[in-house]
Amino acid sequence: MSLDTACKTIAFLAETPEFRRTEERTKDLEDKALAARVYAALEADPRTRGSDVDVRASGSIVSLSGRITHANMRKLIIEIASAVPGVSQVKDGITTY
Repeated sequence: MSLDTACKTIAFLAETPEFRRTEERTKDLEDKALAARVYAALEADPRTRGSDVDVRASGSIVSLSGRITHANMRKLIIEIASAVPGVSQVKDGITTY
């Protein structure tokens, strides 16, 4: 496929319904972006790096789940997640073992 054909194909596909921007898709992308920023903040801190925590976002509310080995790490994880711009509330579903 030539570069010109590839560009035309991408431009055509971008106009199909599957790729059109909708309010629902925009919200989904914003939620995923916020969850990724929280996850990145947890990975950037050496104290929480590698922790087995799942991060999900809905609007400005972040939900954390997973299992950690130390109960005192829960507070630190919640503090880091709460400090990420755009987070208004953190729901704690983390368990310790």
